[in-house]
Amino acid sequence: MRGIRRPSPWTLLLTAFACGFWAARPAAATIICTTLPSTIEGATGISGQQVVGQSQADFYVGVTASGPSYTPLTSISDPNAAANGGTFPYGISGGNITGYYEDSSSHSHGFMFNGSTYTTLDYPAPTASNLPAGYQATASTTYTAYNTQLTGISGSRIVGYYDYDITNLLYNGHTVSLAGSNGLSYDGKNWTPLTCPLGSGTFAEGISGNNIVGWFLDASGNDHGFIYNGSTYAELDYPGETNTQILGISGSDMVGRYKDSSGNQHGFLYDGSTFTTLDVPSASQTIAYGIDGNEVVGYCQIGSGGYGFIADVPEPSAPAAALGALTITLLRRRRGPRGRE
Repeated sequence: MRGIRRPSPWTLLLTAFACGFWAARPAAATIICTTLPSTIEGATGISGQQVVGQSQADFYVGVTASGPSYTPLTSISDPNAAANGGTFPYGISGGNITGYYEDSSSHSHGFMFNGSTYTTLDYPAPTASNLPAGYQATASTTYTAYNTQLTGISGSRIVGYYDYDITNLLYNGHTVSLAGSNGLSYDGKNWTPLTCPLGSGTFAEGISGNNIVGWFLDASGNDHGFIYNGSTYAELDYPGETNTQILGISGSDMVGRYKDSSGNQHGFLYDGSTFTTLDVPSASQTIAYGIDGNEVVGYCQIGSGGYGFIADVPEPSAPAAALGALTITLLRRRRGPRGRE
């Protein structure tokens, strides 16, 4: 596992006083943010008062009345995983954590951690039964699934995505190969592929009840958000922007990120009817990864420093905005946040 780096003398404590931290949120109340341990670079999942994410060392944070506690997560299966890549937790539901780890070949493998035991969960290789329309298998067709990443969990259901290669297929009389990325769901027994018909490449990121959110790619390589209710995929993009990723869901509330025309990333909240931009003051990049009730977790970048944050989302009917304190510890970011550029 990657060792925990001791904070060096250049480590700074930055306190940004946020007036209206959640931009464009009407009648916002005081923003309450929890300081994360000094090695944490980004919080990616939240369930109740439990948070997971990435850092200079992988972590699991319990937010309690006495302040955050820090428990490192160890790598699994491959003894070289941490040295060459590490363990990356992303989703949490109750006491179960999902994510992925990287082996010595830099391939990723999904896992679930129940508080005491790690279980590797890799999507099985595709078969002839779930080939795209028009493609035919031959005697020499090979199927490979790899790079499983488990990004969200709700109860016993897990979502994520994987990469695949299928060779020696027939299409219109020609021998072709297929390669790409596809979404997945897993209910503890059965794996189900998730293929958004609105574009190419499906990345399932979060789940709440029967609803799954994520994003797909269009023909120009732009990201578009989607919500899947078990039968229908619906595109959901931040208004006026061409690159949207939906990364988390709790009930009817969804969070994620979009890119503006300059390529800067902004977090957002969608409550089922209205989009609200979520930007950390002074940050050049903000990504909202997870939500549970009124709590949002994510990542932001100020200068060259990566920050994790946990914040309360005020109710629209709360009293008028007042000064709130966002306390962040500056650190050097070793690994970029999730999401494909």
